[in-house]
Amino acid sequence: MTDATRFQFNNPSVPKAYDEFFVPRLFEPWAKLLLEAADLRRGESVLDVATGPGTVARLAAVRVGAEGRVVAIDIAQPMLDIAKAKAPPPGAAPIEYLNSPAAPLPAAAGAFDAVLCQQGLQFFPDRAAALREMRRVLKPGGRAAIAVWAELERNQIFASFHAALHDGAPAALGELIVAPFSWPSGAALKSAAEDAGFRDVRLSTPALP
Repeated sequence: MTDATRFQFNNPSVPKAYDEFFVPRLFEPWAKLLLEAADLRRGESVLDVATGPGTVARLAAVRVGAEGRVVAIDIAQPMLDIAKAKAPPPGAAPIEYLNSPAAPLPAAAGAFDAVLCQQGLQFFPDRAAALREMRRVLKPGGRAAIAVWAELERNQIFASFHAALHDGAPAALGELIVAPFSWPSGAALKSAAEDAGFRDVRLSTPALP
């Protein structure tokens, strides 16, 4: 994560706008797709990496139920403050929110049935280490569900916005637009996961209507 991007996530006004505007329109619909891929079951233990305002963690807590367990981490305390302020969903697993980087993770080896990471991996300073840590904390037979944006050129609205900013806008502003789309490709994600020790890696490229 660059200094400019880190500043945005730690600026208290940004997480609030993120939660109010982007979560219901973008990140909650995507989170539901991620959870379908993860196939969570009641009673399971789940780690949500880069939880942000807790969107994925809260949906996961409902899926695993009160007998389950959810731990959610993020390096941006303002995001965690928003997540912690929300009332727990009825009948859901308790959620433990921790301020932590993605590598190292604050968990023992084999601690979780599932690891989730929505739109966080591309921001980590050491992506390979983060993937290895996700693999380390999974139980034998556990599974991970990871989502990153496709390449910028495949997201036409953002690509057009970036092109417009490129002509005359400050470089840091253009960087903030590009950062979410900085993962090279789906094939690169699959290869990186396999290099980290994951097996039976499946790649899908869903699109929201």
